[in-house]
Amino acid sequence: MYLIWLFVVLVRTVLGFFFGWLRSRQRYDHWQLERRIDAILDHLRLPDPSPLPSEVARLVRAGRTFSAMRTHARLSSIGLKEAYDEISHKGRLADKLDAVLSHWSVTLSTQLPDEVKELIDKGLARKAARLLRRGTGMSRADAHMAVEICRLPS
Repeated sequence: MYLIWLFVVLVRTVLGFFFGWLRSRQRYDHWQLERRIDAILDHLRLPDPSPLPSEVARLVRAGRTFSAMRTHARLSSIGLKEAYDEISHKGRLADKLDAVLSHWSVTLSTQLPDEVKELIDKGLARKAARLLRRGTGMSRADAHMAVEICRLPS
């Protein structure tokens, strides 16, 4: 009986360490992605799409998330769930990605040749990417990415 109990404790400990490491790795990847998107926003000179009030931003930087949620809810007259969504990294990351993609889709759609735009409108993404590659010398991946970004709804 003692060996079974010891085995269960050992397995739970190993699994706890593994899943703890996995969560910290996911947080790190998320942080790295947000850093890269911030660099793109800075490079494109786009404003932060969802700026927080200075008092709330100070509390978030200090790691006081719940206080930041309460303050943001009080200042904005919204509920705690909405305040959490706005403060959380997931919500801010989605807003930043939307800003970058909408900027790129506008920029790309004004710079694409008319033939490529017509093919995109007809839903012929592969032919549009092939024509874009031949006309500009883009790599295959870049041409497909440009076509996909232009197909996004504005």
